[in-house]
Parts: sequence; C-alpha cells; structure tokens
Amino acid sequence: MNRESDQIRSTGPAYAKSEYVPELVEVAAPVHVGGTDPVAAIVVGGAVNQVDLRGIGEILRDTVKNLVSVSAG
Repeated sequence: MNRESDQIRSTGPAYAKSEYVPELVEVAAPVHVGGTDPVAAIVVGGAVNQVDLRGIGEILRDTVKNLVSVSAG
C-alpha cells in the first residue's frame, strides 16, 4: 500500500475500474495538508465511455492543489 501511495503521490491521480459495476471507472486524488499522510481523498466516478479520464484527472489534480493552498492560508 505504501508503494502504491508513493506512486500516486509522484504521478498524480489514481485510476481504477469498479469491481462491482464493470462500466464504472473512478479517478481519485489524495489531499495532503501539512504532513506526508493524506487527510482526505477526492473521488470522481462515471461510465467508461462517457468520461474523459485524463481530463478529469487533470481537473482533479488542480482542484486538490487549490484546496490545499486555500487551507494553508
């Protein structure tokens, strides 16, 4: 799990297919405030052929950066 967290931290959002709903995909990004451990995560999901995963990943990464900068003051 730590290795996976390190990879997500260095590359950005994580992408996954739902185990229970085959046509569902998810994009998630950890929220780090201050320390190294995430304090939250933001997850966005949608149907495989109705979402632009790369575009959502970029928006999600920017959203997390803005959220962290606002919370830092």
